[in-house]
Amino acid sequence: MLFLTVLELSTILVIFALAYPLAINDIREHRLPNKYTIPALAYSTLALSLAGIVSQDFNRLAFAIVVMLTTLGLGYLLSWLDLLGFGDSKFLANSNLILCWFNPVLAIVALTLGFGIAAIGSLMLLARKRIGFKDSVALGPYLILGFCLTALVPLSDGVSRFTEVAGS
Repeated sequence: MLFLTVLELSTILVIFALAYPLAINDIREHRLPNKYTIPALAYSTLALSLAGIVSQDFNRLAFAIVVMLTTLGLGYLLSWLDLLGFGDSKFLANSNLILCWFNPVLAIVALTLGFGIAAIGSLMLLARKRIGFKDSVALGPYLILGFCLTALVPLSDGVSRFTEVAGS
């Protein structure tokens, strides 16, 4: 169904549209602001809930929402312990919601890519003496990059579904 494909893919495109301002803000201020993260999370939740209701795929919807809420809970705990920013947690909750909707493995891939690229980037900054061992690094751009690279999988599949339906 064309409507479902557009609805599902729109959640990815919203994150793509916010990627640059989120990354720049995190690099400059070390925060992912609520003015971007909360509306994006609300939109994704609403859009995928609607997609789940229309497609009557309630198990997939429930799983994606449970993963999102678990991510928010763990993120809150990590931010309370000052180990992760809560903006990063809200971004990850949205990322996990979207990717789990398509395939739960994609959420794991995005996290692995994001943290892996962050580790490599941090090591490079350490080697170039741009940061010290106790300095904090803006994690958001790396998490965003991990999401964007991983989201190309459902995006390319969705575009091919879209062109098949539109061409018929």
